[in-house]
Amino acid sequence: MQGFVHACEQLFLNPGHGAAGKAYITKQTSLEPDVKKMHVSKYPLAHHARKYNLNAAVAILLRSTGDDYIYILEFFLPILVKESSEQQELVEKLKLTIKQTCKSLRMFSKKPFIRKRGSKVVKNNDKIEPAPDPDGNMFIICGGNKRQKVSEVWKHFDKVKDKENGAVWAICKRCQKKYPGESRKGTSNLHKHLRSCSKKGQRDAKQHTLPSDLGGNFVFDQERSRLNFVRMIMKLGFPLDMVQNEFFKTFVCDLQPKFQLCSQDIVQADALSIYRQEKEKLMKYIDNLSSLFSITIDLQSYGDNKITCCLTMHFIDDGWRMNKKILAFRSIEHDYMNEAVKDVLVEWNIIEKVHFMFAEIAPPNSQMTREFRSKLVSQFPHMNGDLLCFSCYAQTLELLARDGFYEIKDVLNKIRAVLNM
Repeated sequence: MQGFVHACEQLFLNPGHGAAGKAYITKQTSLEPDVKKMHVSKYPLAHHARKYNLNAAVAILLRSTGDDYIYILEFFLPILVKESSEQQELVEKLKLTIKQTCKSLRMFSKKPFIRKRGSKVVKNNDKIEPAPDPDGNMFIICGGNKRQKVSEVWKHFDKVKDKENGAVWAICKRCQKKYPGESRKGTSNLHKHLRSCSKKGQRDAKQHTLPSDLGGNFVFDQERSRLNFVRMIMKLGFPLDMVQNEFFKTFVCDLQPKFQLCSQDIVQADALSIYRQEKEKLMKYIDNLSSLFSITIDLQSYGDNKITCCLTMHFIDDGWRMNKKILAFRSIEHDYMNEAVKDVLVEWNIIEKVHFMFAEIAPPNSQMTREFRSKLVSQFPHMNGDLLCFSCYAQTLELLARDGFYEIKDVLNKIRAVLNM
């Protein structure tokens, strides 16, 4: 449902569009039995309604008794309520509930709304955040009509009417300072206050720090937090589309509302950028080492003439600590195995420092082993082929598995016969 709410924030309805648009024109409650069947020209959100499997929608027009504000409440009925009688019954219950709970709002009567001479109707399109009902069966999306152009300054002030003397005040949402808010007073004083209040808010945001359990002070940094989030995804192997999960978004928003989650494409670009930075650091570190290196080559055959190759470097650093780094993981063709190995070593600038090579080929293939060994010897003449070792772990495991299956072949044949029946 959150995806549909996001679409509602991007697409605005005109008079006559959907249940809400019809309610605005007719000034009556409007019911659409199935919004999925509506044409996009009559309801711009029809595609999203089909995508998120919405069903019936009802729009109810309300008018504020105090200041003549107009609101349109749009309810999406549960998907299981498809019968016309059930929908009408639910609509009547909704209207009854609104009458009982709304103290300052009233429904329009079936008669067309006529503005009295001398009265002024103020149109409002302030958004009300969507929220589920207590049973989780429907969502309410509220929005007003288009209004006349008003100053942008009112986004930062609340207009409040004094009940005692009827005076109208504009109260700053940031500092709660109060100014005269009548329309005849103009907005010059509000603009002036907003400029000074914004500068003060920016200074306070830079100076504001929170105590940290780790000692010192903590200052929120969007860029640093974003990169740390990408590093976590890379380290733990989380999927990139994690940023699109609605529960993760809710968790992050509750934890740090200032943190802006980026898109999946940005996460991928940041991951590649971090990889290049870390690769440069590792190459500089390796260049300064005085030790020799050992390379383990893991080859896995699959398909026709296709091989996955993983090159891992082992070395002892200057502090006599054993280290292991994966240099590359590639899919290559059988005839280019040795060239791929050489390209990786040249790329990391360690071809002269490699003095040990171990290769693991699965499934074991004696012919491939001989070819690979001879080609590597020609590619690395300084090793003379004396230090090329091919481990037999995979071959040993395969032989053990074959012997085991041979011992239970009668049982396996019976199982296969039963499955084929």
